Amino acid sequence: MTTWLPDIEARTGPRYMAIAQALAEDVEDGRLPPGAKLPTHRDLAFRLGLTVGTISRAYAEAQRLGLLSGEVGRGTYVRGAGTSLGTLDPREILPEGQVDLSLNYPPICGIEEQAMRRALRAVADSNDLSQLLNYQHDGATSSQFEVAAKWLRHAEIPVASDRLIITAGLQHAMTICIAALCEPGDIVLAENLTYPGIRALGMMQHLRLQGIAMDDQGLIPGSFEAACSAASIRLLYTIPTLQNPTATILPENRRREIADIARRHEVTIIEDDLYGFHLPDAPPRFAALAPDITIYLTSVSKCLMPGLRVGFAVPPERLMSKLGAMVRSTLWMNAPPMIEVFRQLVLSGDAERIVTGRHTEAAARQEIAQRILGDHVDLPHRMSPHLWLPLPENWQENDFVSHARTRNVIVSTAEDFALTHAAGENHARLCLGCPTSRDSLETALTKIGDLLTEGPDLSWSFA
Repeated sequence: MTTWLPDIEARTGPRYMAIAQALAEDVEDGRLPPGAKLPTHRDLAFRLGLTVGTISRAYAEAQRLGLLSGEVGRGTYVRGAGTSLGTLDPREILPEGQVDLSLNYPPICGIEEQAMRRALRAVADSNDLSQLLNYQHDGATSSQFEVAAKWLRHAEIPVASDRLIITAGLQHAMTICIAALCEPGDIVLAENLTYPGIRALGMMQHLRLQGIAMDDQGLIPGSFEAACSAASIRLLYTIPTLQNPTATILPENRRREIADIARRHEVTIIEDDLYGFHLPDAPPRFAALAPDITIYLTSVSKCLMPGLRVGFAVPPERLMSKLGAMVRSTLWMNAPPMIEVFRQLVLSGDAERIVTGRHTEAAARQEIAQRILGDHVDLPHRMSPHLWLPLPENWQENDFVSHARTRNVIVSTAEDFALTHAAGENHARLCLGCPTSRDSLETALTKIGDLLTEGPDLSWSFA
């Protein structure tokens, strides 16, 4: 057994991820050769001053990345060279019987493959195919912009085709916004529990990411105003509709108040509306309430297909040139054939049919969650793709994750999303779309319900 002790003091983010990252670097640099046996969970936890659950979670993450292999009774070992360091779709490579509730994948509604085949045939048979194989001066053809604008207007997003930027997904849209508008050291605000992608961008751009307090309705306007009064704020990044991870829906009165505060303090709002397609009756978007200070972002990854890397940014007119320049700086343009596949899906009606299927499946899965976990959690909107589950006092969240994994269920906790200390402490996020079937979801949620009722196995925690 090695005496390996990862250096995680200077690393930010969840401790389990810091350990997994340190392990990956030590494997790559040769400090942990193939076949090296790692310390036991309990030993490493003692030496780092962490819980056994945190170490178990770190080793599980490293194993998911293909860095480690574990054998019951023998220990955990570094895998040899040539092994896979990643997977294409966790739904297809999970060990038999294991269900992943940690990934916010859209549920499969059964018509995606045929719709994609039809769209690809339409692209291949197009008289304009040669045009799609060339550079596009504005990043897409005029007809692609027109269909994209029509798609967004159908979702009640007011946009003209000349006020639209097409990106390679929402993460790319976030990247160009941050890169175009921020300098190193700038303060960017977000809900104190938020999508981890903004944290990664903040680290990459050397920003000061500051969390704003939330309650059961979402971001608290008074906390936002206090932060704006205390320092010069560049941006507010927010997910107002079916917030990730809490599934809150910010009410209209708060949206109006936050927009007024942002305008007074000259703060630009980045509105992430990735899940907004689930709520046709959602409160007015920031893009409608304050179009002069809001950059509206969305993509087709949740409503259509994650593999279709097409996203949209709708900025104020004054920021169009800045964001457009940043698209060209990062990838020059999105792939025209990819955008054309999206256009064909919309024109054929298949896109609308997929969205309808998503709605049906999301509602059915929420009904399952309500039936099984209704006594443990205040259920969100019936279309929400995830639950924010409060854990009983006798559970520590990392121990809950580890116990759930022993029952072949993978979940996320507040640690993965928190920007401030103890934000959302002792909660777990359960994603309902990743399981391949409703039966699989029901089995996983039943195991979660059993854990909540039974409590932790204390003898297991100290094994």
